[in-house]
Amino acid sequence: MALGIAGILFIFPALTYAEGTAALPEAAEARLRSAVAAAAADLERAENGGQYETVFDILSSFGPAIDAFFNEVRVNVEDAGLRARRHAFLREIHGLFARYGDFSAVAAGDA
Repeated sequence: MALGIAGILFIFPALTYAEGTAALPEAAEARLRSAVAAAAADLERAENGGQYETVFDILSSFGPAIDAFFNEVRVNVEDAGLRARRHAFLREIHGLFARYGDFSAVAAGDA
């Protein structure tokens, strides 16, 4: 788990935290990244303790930040570098959730 959390907290290992945050410039990106970072220790403790209800509560708490990300951030921008960083960020978030469930059969509802 620690390696998974480390990957999520530090998607850009060659950068400092401030530089990594600057690499994802939108406020909604920073809020999501901060929410994950703030919950990392509790998430790791809950998983290591077999407290999976707590794990799911923590993951559920990211909902508003995830919703804001998709409402406020255009992922597929023209800037190839920024687009790649956003794709990498989303893969890390997906990886965090995929540790605990197979979401491939979940269908989006009608908008």
